[in-house]
Amino acid sequence: MAQAGGSNDTHDASKFPPTLLKPINAEFTQPLNSNVNVVESKDMFAPNTGFLDGFPVGIDQSRKEMWGLHCPGVVAFARNSEKDTASTEFYIVIGQAPRHLDRNMSVVGRVLQGMDVLQKLPRGNLDRGGVLDDITQESKIKQAFVHANNATPYFLQTPHHEEYKKRANTGRNLDNPFFHDNTYGPRPIDVCYYQTKTSNKAW
Repeated sequence: MAQAGGSNDTHDASKFPPTLLKPINAEFTQPLNSNVNVVESKDMFAPNTGFLDGFPVGIDQSRKEMWGLHCPGVVAFARNSEKDTASTEFYIVIGQAPRHLDRNMSVVGRVLQGMDVLQKLPRGNLDRGGVLDDITQESKIKQAFVHANNATPYFLQTPHHEEYKKRANTGRNLDNPFFHDNTYGPRPIDVCYYQTKTSNKAW
């Protein structure tokens, strides 16, 4: 993951209103939304997984709750060990899904475009967990925009879209001439790998 934009510790607190820097309450799970679409019921980390408005989510129908999954492209708040300590620092998942963080971090967004740019961010020393050794290696955010009504819209696929259903079916059944061994099919699929697509054109 690329961590962290913002800073929980090193910003100049005098430049911001105290309410802006106040720690936020953790939102690790949310009440189950009736619009959620279940895609997989054999996930390793959740009773069910699927999507809500383009966001990959874990689903527990018995507890009537759902939570954001740590799939590539997901944006979430960083925190200390204590639960309600997130502030301004966030991270973006840019590699293999760190699903052990599910239900323990506040997921707030998903990258719709530009993952190729994020993949070019500098990596730190692997012996230090990829943390940059020199602060001059930091990448700076030059601009950030809050979505406005006149912004260019993005369109999200739903799991009911024929293109998505075809991809998911190939993943489950290896229904493609390339595959010659389907001994263990049909198999569960990982929604982090089979995410719904986004586009600036209507699906």
